[in-house]
Amino acid sequence: MSWRASDGTFQPLGPDDTRPTVPGLHLEVYSFSSESIASVERGILGAGWNGGSLLEQGVFDSELWWTTREAVYESILTESRPSALVARWSGRLHTAVSGQHVFKLRSGDGSRLYVGGRQITDNDGHHSMTEQSGTAILTAGWHAIVLVYYSMSQHGDGGLQVSILSPGSSSFEPLNMTETRPRRASPAQGLGNVDVCSCGTNLDTIFAAPEGASILTAAAFHS
Repeated sequence: MSWRASDGTFQPLGPDDTRPTVPGLHLEVYSFSSESIASVERGILGAGWNGGSLLEQGVFDSELWWTTREAVYESILTESRPSALVARWSGRLHTAVSGQHVFKLRSGDGSRLYVGGRQITDNDGHHSMTEQSGTAILTAGWHAIVLVYYSMSQHGDGGLQVSILSPGSSSFEPLNMTETRPRRASPAQGLGNVDVCSCGTNLDTIFAAPEGASILTAAAFHS
């Protein structure tokens, strides 16, 4: 398949030509009855992952930066208020330059971050606000990203903050959500008949929200 550019010449249609321009990551929120992400890590990078009883899902484009548990619940849930939840954000992150990137997770309770199919930061466990960081050598371009967070309560010391130290930068900055794109959702998640990744830990083939799917912005989660 090819497409015609403004100069009138045809070019092969590449994967970058079919990706949506809508920023954000695909968010799933589940009720939770365990005390660690490790207990539900089987298939955690795949489209068919089941974190529990699905409460809500959509494309989330707000900053991943909350200083209280209450703020997390308010931002990612519109109706249900379970005593405990687990949330997964997945899609792709664009890096502008090649080199060592340092990712920092500060959370209460637990959180994990995967980039390019590899676990970068492990801040799992039942605890108050705790900080962990990890590094990844990345080329400039798009990389699969999965963030998982759980909270055992709506109250108490907790929250979630995701930041990155890019090559050439002198300080950590909150993850820039304008440089993210959502992955595709699986049919089991109720968003239509779309491609499902059969490759285990490779999210590259389930990158975008399917055509015709409902796109929920941060404003929708707050409405």
